[in-house]
Formats: sequence, structure tokens, C-alpha cells
Amino acid sequence: MSKHVMIVAPDGATEPVETSKVQHYLARRSRWQAEEGKRIEEIKARGKVPDLCGPEIPEAPARRAFRVFEPQGLYPDGAEGWVNKPSGYHGRKTIEHSDAFDQMEGQARKLLFTPGQKQIGRLYATLTEKLASADIRCSTMEVRQGSCSSGGGYIEAVVRDRRQLDLLQRRIGQGVAMEVRKIRPSQRNQRRPIPDRALVDAVCLQGKTIAGVLERHGWKQPGKPAAGQHIKALRAALCATLDRMIGPVTSGMQVQSSEDIAKAMQSWVRGGG
Repeated sequence: MSKHVMIVAPDGATEPVETSKVQHYLARRSRWQAEEGKRIEEIKARGKVPDLCGPEIPEAPARRAFRVFEPQGLYPDGAEGWVNKPSGYHGRKTIEHSDAFDQMEGQARKLLFTPGQKQIGRLYATLTEKLASADIRCSTMEVRQGSCSSGGGYIEAVVRDRRQLDLLQRRIGQGVAMEVRKIRPSQRNQRRPIPDRALVDAVCLQGKTIAGVLERHGWKQPGKPAAGQHIKALRAALCATLDRMIGPVTSGMQVQSSEDIAKAMQSWVRGGG
């Protein structure tokens, strides 16, 4: 004879249910609670700030990948000398967001891009995000010509950012980083061309690594490593596109920092790119 328990509904109605079904439900709920608890702990762990950074940096589960670094500063050393020392508050380290460039170099354990290439890629991402959130009602032509009549300095800043982004996009061009016609006909239906613009957008805006871009366009099977020649070819194409975005560099000028990029940008825009 099977045993039953009585389930009481909110309205007072009762319904007999077999004990085995109740036990099955309780076991399933217990497994779900354990899995959900594990998922929540993993989310909290991703947002945990290392102790060496101090308590001033809040824990943020929604914070994307970051890396720990130690701020450096120049301090007087003797009468005229200077020495480079850690400059963190109370000797603490800090964190900064880790983008696709950091992830790729971290996985390879070596430098893959020049400082200028990384800076121009990050500038491209910053300009795109700023303009995507800009509350402006001008048409594309008005923005490009700077003919908006309201908003003062804000409109001027948006127009300047728009011109800079337009310049970078022109320099990216309409080329193709990986072409399907260069592979065997049997693989053409699986792989799609990778345009230069799609490559830059995937890395700089969407945080995709080279392997991730290859997988998105069918050049890499999910769960399997990408072919070395494909990674090398696509990385070379990305570096070449980033160099084009940097543009012509005057004699003796080195594009190493965001300040160098900003100075070069001002001359590019004034000169029409």
C-alpha cells in the first residue's frame, strides 16, 4: 500500500500526494539549491577584490575581468636625482579592467602588440562607447560639419569625438583579414570571410580574442584549439589594421601612451586624416 501526504492549498483545499513523489520533489529541490548556491558563490568570487588592494575598492560581482597592478611614481632621490617607486595608497596595489589585449597577452605569456596598437584600439572602444551613449539629435551630416546650434561645449565635444571615430573607421577600411577563397573548396561553406572592421570591432568592442573571432566565423570548431597558422595570420591582420588606425607617424615620434595618441589625433583631425 502506498503512503500519501496531504497537500493543503492556499484556499484550504487538500489533495493527497504519494510520498515517493514528495521525496522526489524534495531531492530535486535540494539539488537545485546546491547548484544555485554554487553559481552564486562563483559570481561573488569573480567580483572579490584581492586583499593586497585594500578595502576601499568595493566588491562588484558585475565587474568584468580585471588585472592587479602596482602604481608607480617618480620620487626625489638626492639633490637632483629621481627614482621610480610604488606609489599606491599605503603601499597597496589597485585594479584595472582587463580587455581582449590583456587576455591574449596573458594567455600567450608574452607581448603580442605594441603599446601604440593597444592604445589606439582602446581609444576606438572609448570613442564608440561615448558616442553610443551621447544624447544628441543632430543628423549625421550635421554632426560631421559641426553645425549643431545648441549645447555649447557638449555638442563640440560630441562633434570632435565623431570626427575622430570617423577617421579611425576610414583607416580601418573595407578590407578582409581572412578570405575564404584562399582555403579548400570543401571548407568554404563552413568558414566565412573576416572583414577588417568586424575583426577590430570584435576585439576592441566585444572583448573577443583571436581564437574567439575565428570560432565566430567558422574557422575554429567549438571546444577545439584553433590552427596556429590561422591565429598567426589573423593576429598579423589585426596588428596591420591597428597600425593603419595609428596613421602616419612623424619622424622621431613614438606612439606609446594615450597622451601620444591624443596629440596625434588632434593633428589628424585638423589635417583631415
